[in-house]
Amino acid sequence: DVNYKKRIWGYAEVRNLFIVNKGVVAGCFVKDGKLKKNFYFQLKRSDKYLYNGLINSLKVLKTDVDEVDVNNECGVMCQDYNSWKIQDILECYDLYPEEKTL
Repeated sequence: DVNYKKRIWGYAEVRNLFIVNKGVVAGCFVKDGKLKKNFYFQLKRSDKYLYNGLINSLKVLKTDVDEVDVNNECGVMCQDYNSWKIQDILECYDLYPEEKTL
């Protein structure tokens, strides 16, 4: 029985929305830390958590990237979520197994 802990990697703010044939891309600005492709994110709007998902696609301009560092813009796509709004906050995180203590 393994417990997992959440490790926050970074925060980004949604500043633009782009409609593409696969859905909606959230144009984000990384405010702290970094965003990483295939990591989880929590979507926060007006201090409420609305959605938990996976960053399926991460782009800088038109180039696919694995991570985007602080003070950079990027496009984020989640296959299962398209209801982004400007000023949404993404918290990028992963989960790691908690060490057992006796």
